[in-house]
Amino acid sequence: MMQRMPHPLCKCVGLLITAAAALASGDGRAQPSGAVPTSPPAATAAPAASATGATSGIATSGITATSTADEDLRQILAAASVDDALLAKFISGKPADDAERRPTLTVLAALRGFTPTDLDRFAHPARGKADLAAPAARGRIWQLRGKLKSLVAEVISEEEFSRLYPAEDGAPPPADPRRSVYRGSMVLEGGETAEFVSLTAPKGLRDKPRPETRIGLAGLYVKDTAPDGAAPLLIARRIAWYDDGPLGKLDMDLGLFDDVREHSSDLKVERECFYQLLTALRRGDLATLADATNADYSVEPLFNDPDSIRGKLIALEGRARRAVEVRVADVDIRRRFGIDRYYEIALFTRDSQNNPLLFDVVELPAGFPLGDDINEFVRIPGVFLTGFTYHRDATIEERQKGLKPPMQKAPLLIGKSPIRVDYRAPDESFSWWIGGAIVLGAVLVGWSAWRMLTSGSRARRMRDDVNAARTAGTLNSLPGDYSSKPDFSNLRDVDK
Repeated sequence: MMQRMPHPLCKCVGLLITAAAALASGDGRAQPSGAVPTSPPAATAAPAASATGATSGIATSGITATSTADEDLRQILAAASVDDALLAKFISGKPADDAERRPTLTVLAALRGFTPTDLDRFAHPARGKADLAAPAARGRIWQLRGKLKSLVAEVISEEEFSRLYPAEDGAPPPADPRRSVYRGSMVLEGGETAEFVSLTAPKGLRDKPRPETRIGLAGLYVKDTAPDGAAPLLIARRIAWYDDGPLGKLDMDLGLFDDVREHSSDLKVERECFYQLLTALRRGDLATLADATNADYSVEPLFNDPDSIRGKLIALEGRARRAVEVRVADVDIRRRFGIDRYYEIALFTRDSQNNPLLFDVVELPAGFPLGDDINEFVRIPGVFLTGFTYHRDATIEERQKGLKPPMQKAPLLIGKSPIRVDYRAPDESFSWWIGGAIVLGAVLVGWSAWRMLTSGSRARRMRDDVNAARTAGTLNSLPGDYSSKPDFSNLRDVDK
């Protein structure tokens, strides 16, 4: 049986948790962060906000429960030196130039401290330039969607790097993606062009330009780069990327996978990706997800080559031996995504060598049992996130010897729901005929085998081959912990 991985439950002290989250709770009090314990406990607790992602460096002085989001934003930006005087340095009606480089870096440094929750609160949706035409639009954060038109990396100096990342001890080499900011343009949903400067860009877009791919951003509107106001310029913390694959069509931001670690014991860094992935798969139709994964998949890449399969939609089939509910207490997650619980399933497949695979899903079929001793045949379409490391219960031998059990590692996948696999017998109308055919076949095979086994040296060689000792044990006899990785050399990769 698996236990919850103990971890510190961080209380968000960023803007939304100090002010807006208290309002969302309904009683003026901020809610605790992390999971509400359930019984039996899950291996993965609901991911809490990371310490760095929660505090964010955003100043919250002057924020009150009665102030509007735009008023709060002005105060926060002003505390980071992004005020009316700085915005006046962006001259509308002409392209961006070197005189605006320093103000641009000041805005980027300020936006770097914003969490996804902060941006979600402050961003106004915009479809085109009509939404940005009002005089008050400048200095606000706007949420844009459209298709990528161009993207260019601009290398920053060591001094500029220290302004953007003051906590870093020295600047990394120029090849490091943090040594660049990313300037580009996009065609909005209304058909107009917008320009942007972003602190970061998804690896998939940095490595290979993908014009026409769908992107999004939440950026501060600072000026127009054309005399007629047809080319607004926004400065953003990051670019969201939605490709044409199954996940992109469900509005999953693939750029979030860039922050996912190979192994995690708390999912703090992966928190945003975790919940956005749950939300995206909740949008999907289960039958469509099943059709998209109508193939045989091996678990081997999950253990031995995780980078090759991270973020890809697959499906695994086996026995669900455990299913528990995990409740989400974080106010920002409940408000942003509408997720107040999910379910964790421990799945064992025929080729996982007795290693568990963890699936976190947003729903269960009607009547699906909960508990730590179930036995359900299921197939689960899902997406691999990371290798999760957690404390497991001691075995009988470990308890007898007083040994502390080692950390257990299991691939963590995110899905919508398990699909029950029906292994019932064929229809009774065919059972007699099938049974008769099997018996007749067995008689014929037995008679032929008797004839061969009673005929000289050939029969003796045949008996020797049949009775020869096996050179390896069964898959289930192998160790349950894969700290040294299972040996899949005897298996065919069926998912290539």
